[in-house]
Amino acid sequence: MQPLFLIVSFSQKSYFKAVNDTVDLVPGIPTTFNLMANDIFTSGDTIHLVLGINCYGILIKDSTVTGIKTFTAIPGYNVNCHGSYMLYKLANPLVDTSHAQVFFRIHDHSFDSLNINNI
Repeated sequence: MQPLFLIVSFSQKSYFKAVNDTVDLVPGIPTTFNLMANDIFTSGDTIHLVLGINCYGILIKDSTVTGIKTFTAIPGYNVNCHGSYMLYKLANPLVDTSHAQVFFRIHDHSFDSLNINNI
């Protein structure tokens, strides 16, 4: 009888995917938003985030937690805009990445009504 050798190998590749987000902003009111809330990634992975926004009139404040940002729209800028972000994970010797869009809807209704002498 011949000896039977069985070699079983598998690799557990962690999967992650960045998902597009929409952030609603009211000028002057800071809005804290978790960009990674809808993203798909394996628990325990060390994921990094790089955010790129080319929007005038939006201030961004980072937090110590990855993915959580505080956005504030400046009054007078009632233009919707978008940016993008990239998730990346260092997987020796490679870098895995995933990209997504973030859309900012600015709700500036400061010019919707005119109140003169409380009438």
